[in-house]
Amino acid sequence: MKEKNGKKGRGVAWFGLVVMAFALVGLFAVGYGGVRLTASLLSNDKLKGELEDFLAPVVILDPPAFDSPDQLDERIVRTAAIWHLVRTEDLSRYQMDSYGFFAVPATDIERHAVQLFGEVPALQHDSIQTYTGDLFSYSEEAGCYIVPSEPQIIPYIPEIDEITRSGDTYTLRVGYIPYAAQWSSGSRRTEISPDKYLTAVVVRQEDGSFRLSSLSNTERVEDNTSSAQTVSQASSITPSDTSGVLA
Repeated sequence: MKEKNGKKGRGVAWFGLVVMAFALVGLFAVGYGGVRLTASLLSNDKLKGELEDFLAPVVILDPPAFDSPDQLDERIVRTAAIWHLVRTEDLSRYQMDSYGFFAVPATDIERHAVQLFGEVPALQHDSIQTYTGDLFSYSEEAGCYIVPSEPQIIPYIPEIDEITRSGDTYTLRVGYIPYAAQWSSGSRRTEISPDKYLTAVVVRQEDGSFRLSSLSNTERVEDNTSSAQTVSQASSITPSDTSGVLA
């Protein structure tokens, strides 16, 4: 009887070891698969470029972190929508004055606000003075903004160095590259380390477009160490205060 129980005990032990081995293999496969998925998404230059282009009108404003777009100052929403329009629309459809400024209907700004952030609270249309020196004059009579074809100053441009995906939701680690350092040094973009990183959550819509869901703070760059996408710390410009785009 003891011999039979001993064999049974050894059989249970071997069975347990086999189950544990399969479990470890499964965990490794899941972890490795996740790493491969992230690497695969990051190596997709087309997707990375699309997401960086999408985020550029927001990153240029350096807004405060938010859990939902309705937490943003609506003037930041309007300004981001203006730059989104400038980057994506054919400006020749708008009337241009002798100084190269365009008259853009407020309804078009509202449409681009939705394209960037989804449904947002009603916008209060008036003139906007940005901390970078841009002035968007608003004519209540015409219902139009007077918009330049490009910003006077570009504080930051986005560089994504990590992408993870869950269904239609993309979580992005976004480096804020100081554009002034790139311009003044003549360095290539990949030679300049970000001033900081933020985490952006972006959702792909049914029509294939993106919506920015949230923006959260991550670690700040403190030294000259860098990721595979960046090489050396560059000079920075003073980041905006909590008012973001507003003067």
